[in-house]
Amino acid sequence: VKQRLVVHVLHWGASDYPVNLMRNSALDLVGTSHTMLIDADFIPSAHAYDHLMESLQSVGKKDVLVVPAFEVPANQLPEDKVQLRAAGAQVVQASKSQCAHGPTQSGHWMGSSDMFEVTDKHWPKEELCYEPYIVAPHDMPRFDTRFVAYGGDKASHSWELREEGRRMVVQPKAFIVHQEHEHAAWRKEYNWTRAWYNIMGFRRSEERRVGK
Repeated sequence: VKQRLVVHVLHWGASDYPVNLMRNSALDLVGTSHTMLIDADFIPSAHAYDHLMESLQSVGKKDVLVVPAFEVPANQLPEDKVQLRAAGAQVVQASKSQCAHGPTQSGHWMGSSDMFEVTDKHWPKEELCYEPYIVAPHDMPRFDTRFVAYGGDKASHSWELREEGRRMVVQPKAFIVHQEHEHAAWRKEYNWTRAWYNIMGFRRSEERRVGK
């Protein structure tokens, strides 16, 4: 465990949870060529590491692998697609936002044994809400630290990855599952006005940066 785990304590005096600052602090300590970006309450499928390493051999050095994410009942922990179907798995956040994970095309993924790319057809360029869980090269852009607490924190990062010209490729085997639990206090304090202000500010700054 000592060879694989790094504990980094971040002291933060402000009231809002600095989610993207914490992600960047973690990324700065990574010593591998790629990082799997998931939330702490998700569980990877059996043999996910082997499956992802296999898929990385078939994509470009700048490409990003997308890992489909599902909600499952608390007593279920499926190991493959057959068990995932049997568990009645639902795409994570499907009841709240189709855009958040819709471009991953999880229904197509279920019946596919091939990798496929997330295209503009399923993720229009004007939409800033796609927030897939991914495996990305270490030279990926860091997260925008204006985003704190909940809202826009991962979607802004996906936007930057695409603006850099990186392909988002859905790999065919690995997935992650989430079991419902009580939400943390900082997420319950979601501020829609602040989130919207940050998203619009981010969009304007990105459009200036890429010359649009």
